[in-house]
Amino acid sequence: MPAFVYVPLPCIAAILITAASGLIPFGVMADLINYDLAEFIILIVTCAICVLVDGAVGLMVGGIVSILRTAIKTSIAPCVDTRMSDEGTVLIVAYHGQISYVNALQAEKVAQDQIMS
Repeated sequence: MPAFVYVPLPCIAAILITAASGLIPFGVMADLINYDLAEFIILIVTCAICVLVDGAVGLMVGGIVSILRTAIKTSIAPCVDTRMSDEGTVLIVAYHGQISYVNALQAEKVAQDQIMS
């Protein structure tokens, strides 16, 4: 590539910045602001760390923070509503939220507490 030896570094930097700015998903970022602000903040922090520190460090920090946030969200038991059926013979237990293996015991305990009260 001897032709690029004589191209000034600022010109190469301008080409790289122009190409990289085309990779930024502005539409996804706008949707993320409206849908989940915390995930948008994680995205911005990850991008900042990738640019200012190191790409690998930024991706690791962003991935770990996102995984921890998801683990905390799924560990919280869902809201439980209990009511009797119209005939008064069946107890209806309704969960409002996600039930997974992480929060199943806590959700069961909340439902039993609702039933006993």
